[in-house]
Amino acid sequence: MNRYSTLLAILLLCGSPAGAFAADNQDLMAEAEKASTSGDWEKATTLYRQAVEKEPASSLALSRLAGSLMASQKYSESIPIFQQAIGKDPKNAGAFIGMGISYLHTGRYTTARAAFEEAKKLQPDKKELDEVMTWIDNRLTAEEKAEALPHSLPKPEPQKEVKP
Repeated sequence: MNRYSTLLAILLLCGSPAGAFAADNQDLMAEAEKASTSGDWEKATTLYRQAVEKEPASSLALSRLAGSLMASQKYSESIPIFQQAIGKDPKNAGAFIGMGISYLHTGRYTTARAAFEEAKKLQPDKKELDEVMTWIDNRLTAEEKAEALPHSLPKPEPQKEVKP
C-alpha cells in the first residue's frame, strides 16, 4: 500500500501553483511548496498553517496543509482538514484523494474507497484511483463489502471548523 500512498500523495500535492493565492501569500506558499518538495514536512506544515491563517477560504491551502500532515503520518489530524477543504471546494479531487489515503492509513477502508470514488467522479482519467480501489476491494471481506454498500463519506460537522 505504501507505493499507492506515495503515488497518490504526489498527485495531491502537485496541484495548482502558488500563483493562485493573493500576492502577499504567494511567497509563503512557494516556500511551503519548496519545503514539501525537499521532504521537510514539519516546516511545510508550519508554513501551510500560516497560509491558511492568511486565506482561510482557500481550499488549496487547506489541502496542502492536510497533505503535509498526511505525509508526516498524522493521518487522523489530516482528515478533518481535508473535509474542510472539500467543504470550500467540492470539486477538489486532490482533497478527496488525500482524505482517502488518510482513511486507508487509519484502517477505514470502506470510507477510503468512498473518498476515492468521489475523486474518480471528478477525475475519471486517473487510472491510479481504479488500482487503489481494486486493492481495497481485494482486502475487504464479503461482510465488510455488504456493510459498506452504498459507499458514503461521513459528513463533517458544519459548526466544528478545524483550526489550522
